Amino acid sequence: MNRLQYFVSNFRGKVLNIGCYDSKSYDLMLDSGYKDLYGLDIVEGDSSRRIRKGDALKMNFKNEFDVIIAGELVEHLHPKEASLFLKNCFNALKEGGEIILTTPNKLAWSNRLFHKFDNASPAMYQGHVHVFKINELENFLAGSNFAVEDSFCLPYLREASPNHSEIVYLVRSLVHYLLPKGLQEQIVIKAKKLDANAKQKKVNE
Repeated sequence: MNRLQYFVSNFRGKVLNIGCYDSKSYDLMLDSGYKDLYGLDIVEGDSSRRIRKGDALKMNFKNEFDVIIAGELVEHLHPKEASLFLKNCFNALKEGGEIILTTPNKLAWSNRLFHKFDNASPAMYQGHVHVFKINELENFLAGSNFAVEDSFCLPYLREASPNHSEIVYLVRSLVHYLLPKGLQEQIVIKAKKLDANAKQKKVNE
């Protein structure tokens, strides 16, 4: 299963994809025929693709979505911004709603060797500010009143950097599946919004 297949397999109710204007994955998700999928992007909106222009750090949705997807976004935020982002997502989700995040793994073998994740700085937007370790991101979500339901890693595919040859990604995929989770490349985490009772139980603990 690749990242896109995982996203689509978790569609239910009203879905929001954040940071999707130039995302081929978002267009493929639209092509799946799912009717209740919407986008939010800071760069530009596109009504024909159901994308609204907006800043995820300023969004003020209330109990509106069943699922929020944010692929390759949190690494572009400072920790305080990431905390605000998760707070906004918590407020935007309905009771029992879920958030799905993907992000580079700081301890991935490829980052340890080449530091590409640490030093990424695309010209079109702010580069990688804070790259998470797997347990760090899981704890970050838990501290933001989410319960982690699923956590695994995937290899990056050519869509991540189309300028690299296909053989590079074939080798990376082969290496990926020979390694323990802690050294794999792309973190995929699904977490559920805690309801009021679960939040209170957590406080009491």
